[in-house]
Amino acid sequence: MVGNYCREYRLSKGATLKEVGGIEQVQNLSAFECGRSSNIAHLITYVQFAALFDEEQEFLIGFSETINQIK
Repeated sequence: MVGNYCREYRLSKGATLKEVGGIEQVQNLSAFECGRSSNIAHLITYVQFAALFDEEQEFLIGFSETINQIK
């Protein structure tokens, strides 16, 4: 669910995985977005990506809402 939120955010910006985390992170981020990795440390990459658009706060609010849906 968290990875899917990150995926939806990335796609809303029209970005590729390579653009978000660099070529070395493509496989790891793909696994995170698809639920094959639960490494929450990848979230930092998406916050940094949101910062490129000055949207860190909006991204984190959406993330918080996603977490609240899990409860």
